[in-house]
Amino acid sequence: MTHELTDEQRECDHCGNPLERIGEEVSEQLGIIPQKHYVIRSVRGKYACSCKQCMKTAVAPRQPLLGSQASPNLLANIMVQKFHDGLPLYRQEKIAARAGLDLPRTKLARWLIGCEAVLQPLYNLMQDEFFNYDIALSDDTTIQVLKEDGRAPSSKSALWIRRGGPPDKPVILVDYRRSKSGETAYGLLDQFKGYLVCDAATNFNKSVQRNQLTLVHCNDHARRRFAEILKTLKSKEKARGWAASKAIDYYKQLYRIESQAKDLEPQKRLTLRQQKSVPIWDAFIDWAQKVIDGGIGHSPSRRALSYLLNHKETLQNYCKDGRLPISNIQSEHVAKTIALARKNFLFADTPAGASASAMIYSLLESAKVNGHNVYRYMAVILSELPNAASLEHIESLLPWNLTTEQVNDRYAAFPTP
Repeated sequence: MTHELTDEQRECDHCGNPLERIGEEVSEQLGIIPQKHYVIRSVRGKYACSCKQCMKTAVAPRQPLLGSQASPNLLANIMVQKFHDGLPLYRQEKIAARAGLDLPRTKLARWLIGCEAVLQPLYNLMQDEFFNYDIALSDDTTIQVLKEDGRAPSSKSALWIRRGGPPDKPVILVDYRRSKSGETAYGLLDQFKGYLVCDAATNFNKSVQRNQLTLVHCNDHARRRFAEILKTLKSKEKARGWAASKAIDYYKQLYRIESQAKDLEPQKRLTLRQQKSVPIWDAFIDWAQKVIDGGIGHSPSRRALSYLLNHKETLQNYCKDGRLPISNIQSEHVAKTIALARKNFLFADTPAGASASAMIYSLLESAKVNGHNVYRYMAVILSELPNAASLEHIESLLPWNLTTEQVNDRYAAFPTP
């Protein structure tokens, strides 16, 4: 927008002579173009020979959902809004209605369920990469599925999180299962060998025993027990939490070392831990044992110290390999992302919907951890996967094989109004 003086305003207030333009002052504001739906029209040319014996029609690219009006970028937008931005389908239905479009939530849900089969080949390759690396992080969060056979609608099922892959090929997998049992955990980790970073839940025990995994227990869980004690104590009760306060001091030292080591190469990080963290751990465990042996009377502090001592070896196992994290916070971040969106959409109607949700979370979270704009990445793969004619083509769409520049270029080629 350009603003100029009127003819009357261009006269000098002092002498009446015309003013000359000598420059300009520029200010900027941020504007917005609201979400806009538009129609993508595909025209396929038809050709015939004068002999009337041959006719050909140009072939259009295959779409994610055959016979559907949903384009790849529309599907990507629905996915990102629901699972990344926490905008449930009934709200997306209302947004479309404001634009005069009838997009009922049942139709949107069918579209998302239909996309699971499209994304499955990419998920399979990501899972292969997960099993090919020797460090895995795992956690779970609940999901309510209303129409599971033989179960009440109020029953709680699980979304399991597996995080792994080498540093240059990070993988996040989310899987829907009806149970949090040890057999369920083993079914997801049956081909994994190496270090398993997790909390101290017993449902991982079968996987550890059968696959001879090295447990690396999450120190955030142990530290949190002491921190919660201090939060619940009133000012006049602080003296009762002296042991928790002392434990937090030890943890502050250990986490300060991790802060110093975060940018180091694994071998140098291992050396630093061996030199500095291990002596702190020795003093920490020795002190905790003496407090327990002395008969501490504050029961919450006693339970927190007992947890620490019961898992003292596995809590220190991160000091054995410079690649290992001190905690399972990376998996917990994924669980928190799911939980925040779940507060809005609350439940899945069917197991098919829960399974599709898990699949979409896997691709969104893996795209995010590989540095992509998740909407553009999902739009690109939903456009290309239906037309992938070889394993090599599918592999090229893995989030670590596509650069952000490639995604942006391919997205820029999409038809626009």
